[in-house]
Amino acid sequence: MKNITLCVMVAVFLLSCATSEEFVRPGTDFKKYKRIAIFPLTDYYSAPGSGIQVADILSMKMLSSPLQIIDRSQTQLLLQEQQFGLSGLMDEQTAVKAGNLIGVQAILTGSINKWSTSRVNIQLVQGAAPAMMDVANAGVTLKLIDCETGLVIWAGSADGSYTGPNQESTAAAKAVDHLLKQFKARLY
Repeated sequence: MKNITLCVMVAVFLLSCATSEEFVRPGTDFKKYKRIAIFPLTDYYSAPGSGIQVADILSMKMLSSPLQIIDRSQTQLLLQEQQFGLSGLMDEQTAVKAGNLIGVQAILTGSINKWSTSRVNIQLVQGAAPAMMDVANAGVTLKLIDCETGLVIWAGSADGSYTGPNQESTAAAKAVDHLLKQFKARLY
């Protein structure tokens, strides 16, 4: 019985992890970025609102960084006042214009590339009855765009998972935590 309990605990731990990858533009001096704006992320195609939800998680978690953060709701208000339309897509020219309008050195944006809950059999003992568990998964890609040059200077992609039904936002928070750990290491 102890072996089965241990196996279930290990399976739950493995299903609640985050994995990631990162790109950094060579020669980037992250110390010059003091103020950044967080823009809404592009929604996962079947989860309307997922991009805004993750942008809010990102804004909250960025408060512990040494940066001055302009979150998405403030950014939208500032850009609306200037009649600056955003289609949700950020290219070099749009980033430079938006950055100049709101007074930031960089924009943090991205997309949601996974948002689902799956039912997984975690049965580890051959011949035993199936042991089903819900696992929520979320994938997040972030990119930091320099508002002077319009170049992507940092990008990261992470997947997070969490055991439980309809916990995609918690899985996304795990992915964001993993990405921000890498990103904040660049700032210090």
